[in-house]
Amino acid sequence: MLIEWFMKGGPVMWALLGCSVWGVSIIVYNFFFLHSNSFPHDLVLDRVKSQLQLSGKDRVLQDISSSPQLVWRVLRQAITLSDGTDREVQYQIEATMRNEVASVDRNMAILSSLVTVSPILGLIGTVSGLIKIFGVLSGGNIGDAAQLSGGISEALIATAVGMSISVPFLIAYQYFMYRMDSFFSQLSQISNEVIGYCRSGGR
Repeated sequence: MLIEWFMKGGPVMWALLGCSVWGVSIIVYNFFFLHSNSFPHDLVLDRVKSQLQLSGKDRVLQDISSSPQLVWRVLRQAITLSDGTDREVQYQIEATMRNEVASVDRNMAILSSLVTVSPILGLIGTVSGLIKIFGVLSGGNIGDAAQLSGGISEALIATAVGMSISVPFLIAYQYFMYRMDSFFSQLSQISNEVIGYCRSGGR
């Protein structure tokens, strides 16, 4: 039943299927990235401060050097560069974050494109279906219900699928933009607090 319905949507349905699979894979990847890199701000900050006070910079850097989480890589940069100028430290930390999330940035750009492309593909299917309908009418086969219904099905199904893909992808895009902005804000805040703590000598 589902395959039959899919085939009635015409050739553009294959392009819409590809958009769906691509978009879902991006959503899964972004969820995994945010989940694996989320961190409790206060707990991480207290841990770093206590370790800096007890063991010093070198020991802390050694302890966090093998951590896969982005927050620890950013803090490693912050601690290492804490004696540098504000401009140098900010530039290096931002560069680290940009390099680490380059794949997420690309995914967000692709997801935004899919939001735009999916309904356009649906409209292409609509036009294709209308062309078939007018072809039947101009050929004098107005009584051929099978051909007419085929064109109508293609026009309606393709449009519905294109819009159905676009709406959830748009919601996902807005959600991830909010989550990523919040995530980067947290990273910047905690790195600045650690730098300030290092420069104050643990006071």
